[in-house]
Amino acid sequence: MLGLDAPGTKWVAYRQWNTALADVVYAPEAAGLPAYLDLEDTVLDRVAERAGRPGAGRDELIAAVRATLGPPDRQQVFAAHRAQLRAWRAASGQPPPVIALLSVLCLAAEDMHSGAGMAAHNYYDRLMPLLKVAEADKARVVSAYRDCSHELWGGLNSWLEDLQGERGLPTAYSFSHEHIGPPVSQALVRDVDRGKLEELFIELGLPQRARMSPPDMRDVLEQWMARRPSPASNGLRATWRSESARERITEVACQLLAAWEPRDHDATPGRRVAHPTRPTPRVRTVLLMAELASFPVPHLQLGALGSGGLAVGDLALDIAQATASQATLGTVAVPGDRWALADPAQLDPESMLSAQLRLTTSIGTVYERRPRRLVPFSRDDLLQAFVEDERLSLGGTGLLLCHQELAEPVERALTSTARPGFQRWTEPPEGAPARWVLFSDVQVLAPLPATDPKTGRDWPDDLNALQPLGTSQVLLEGGLQLPGRVRRWSSLAAPELRIATTDAQRLDIEIRQVRELADHLQPNPLRQTLTGPAALLDLNVLALPDGDYEILVAAGAAGQARPSTLDVARLLTRN
Repeated sequence: MLGLDAPGTKWVAYRQWNTALADVVYAPEAAGLPAYLDLEDTVLDRVAERAGRPGAGRDELIAAVRATLGPPDRQQVFAAHRAQLRAWRAASGQPPPVIALLSVLCLAAEDMHSGAGMAAHNYYDRLMPLLKVAEADKARVVSAYRDCSHELWGGLNSWLEDLQGERGLPTAYSFSHEHIGPPVSQALVRDVDRGKLEELFIELGLPQRARMSPPDMRDVLEQWMARRPSPASNGLRATWRSESARERITEVACQLLAAWEPRDHDATPGRRVAHPTRPTPRVRTVLLMAELASFPVPHLQLGALGSGGLAVGDLALDIAQATASQATLGTVAVPGDRWALADPAQLDPESMLSAQLRLTTSIGTVYERRPRRLVPFSRDDLLQAFVEDERLSLGGTGLLLCHQELAEPVERALTSTARPGFQRWTEPPEGAPARWVLFSDVQVLAPLPATDPKTGRDWPDDLNALQPLGTSQVLLEGGLQLPGRVRRWSSLAAPELRIATTDAQRLDIEIRQVRELADHLQPNPLRQTLTGPAALLDLNVLALPDGDYEILVAAGAAGQARPSTLDVARLLTRN
């Protein structure tokens, strides 16, 4: 095996580039942020300087990688890299030795913009010149890459996952286009457009780290791209015209939303500084946060939650309510670049719900919340609490607080749309506000009917909060979730797979083991077919061994030969 530590060899330059890429692209400052191996010019300049080659461009990086490749005529082109990855151990403290190689694969994906769309042949037509592979050897090199693509990209993703996002969250996944999907996911949507997508998420009022199915995201992006003027860059709009590119852009947007945390400032080396010329907004939204405990007695605690970390020394808030005079409140930092009230008991729950809430910092930033008669709360994994949401998502577990005058229509609506087992608290838990009714264990699995079945009339406008924005959803919920930025579950208490659609008659589920940590899953993959537009599958019954899994869900008509892919969920289990 060729060794990276061998002095005076071609591997010295490769190792320098590999380490520099890890230090810049996957810097510790990227903790909790989606990390993309996207070598824009400014990023490549920093990488070259870090590698001790200031001024070197992409050609030098490509040459350093190409020098380490095996002969292309015997399918050994990536053999040395595979061997080094297998010998590498995360405990060494070093990054995986394939980052430089993967960066060149991403450069080929960048070059696809000037070619014939996102088809596989276009990708390989761009990759072969970078590797200086002759046409006669192309088929062997393509075959060699396909034979090891999962191993190479899995090494990068597993490294970031095992670090729990401390050097960035992994993004090199593929929903389709099994082998070219990962490099395309890194380079297709450039950094400036990822920033614009984050603005779209804010505009739509989406909660951070939310999940949206690819079909629903595609509809959102169709409308966004069609705006005049469109916020998207000219390059992204041009790429969107390709049908295969739309699929990939949609997948990137779904991944970005699932890891997105709104931030005021992002000075991470090698990453975009979010809106550096835009002034910090002076009026922001404050949300309610709810914690429901059962021990020693049922207890509900309401608090306030704001986005954007408060500056050091800026921990005092003034509160102005219709029912309260000025007061000073302390805050504490919470995960997701947010703050919460240090002592929620300082605020009266009834006033928090019924009156307009206005919090002002010492530097004049204002946080406001307008009252609502029906307040939905969705589970926030980072906080291990429930956070006020615009609407409940399909399949997710939530709470509802509604004014008592809405309790009856809300219960009828949930009877029509929610999974049986939700609870209406006839005896409110301690801390619950007067004149408000609590519903817990709410999982909406279907859209709200057009009319109230009891009255035959339209539902009160407040109940729009029970009408999910999406038409489909694939979620992993429940079980024993382990702490950390990357979602993982104990293999002793696996989650439940929840699938909800509006019009499917058949759901095909395929579970593939993509990293083995204990026993190999046999048979691999596992397949199940279920009927109906909604399905619940307790993964505990499958007794999945420790490892990483992809759960592919396809939906279609009852007799459809090949249902269309609905979404892919990723499950990481650990003992």
